[in-house]
Amino acid sequence: RAAVFSVAYEDFMSLPAGVTASDLVLDPGIHRAVAQQIIGVLVLTRGFGVPNSFTPLIREEDIMLEAAQLLEDGNVWKNRRRVLFSCALNALNDELIAALSKTPEVSFAGASPV
Repeated sequence: RAAVFSVAYEDFMSLPAGVTASDLVLDPGIHRAVAQQIIGVLVLTRGFGVPNSFTPLIREEDIMLEAAQLLEDGNVWKNRRRVLFSCALNALNDELIAALSKTPEVSFAGASPV
């Protein structure tokens, strides 16, 4: 059984002048970075305390970046701008589906390395 969940991820990014939301969506490096951030915040694994015996319940390929939205004007010079990413999370594990179904929102607060 599979289920798809909507994930919205907002972050600050250093972007050169002229970068558009569609530039971000078309960039495979952005796809990977967004997927890794989402996985890093959720940190869901299954396994035992034996090193290297954990199985990740969410993989990069389970997260599809669908859209990006620049939340701040790109014409104003700033070091960083807010960007909202909309993704689909394809959950294949019944336990993961049950856990995410009970969790309407997961806060990324405190997850930033800055």
